[in-house]
Amino acid sequence: MALPELPLDRWTEQAVGWIGATFGGFLDGIGRAVQTLINGVTELLLLLPWPVMLLLAVAAAWRVAGRGLALFSGLALLVVVSLQLWQEAMGTLALVLTRCPWPSPAS
Repeated sequence: MALPELPLDRWTEQAVGWIGATFGGFLDGIGRAVQTLINGVTELLLLLPWPVMLLLAVAAAWRVAGRGLALFSGLALLVVVSLQLWQEAMGTLALVLTRCPWPSPAS
């Protein structure tokens, strides 16, 4: 006996279309506010030169977890710098730092 096919793709497209038509302006406003916050934090992170940020990260890792993690963190960040991905890494860090302001249930 064959199972009936459910048109999940069509239902999903209709639901997303309805949400966009109904709440699009509101969601766009929230998106712009969040993007502004993320851009601001990224700019703040990029104010300090990468060697200073690297030293701060190594010091924090040393304090929290010891010499091994500090060494690994320093080497990993040097790889990021050597690949010329520092700005992208700071953008990712800004995303992490600007996550929801309330703690998750797991924390």
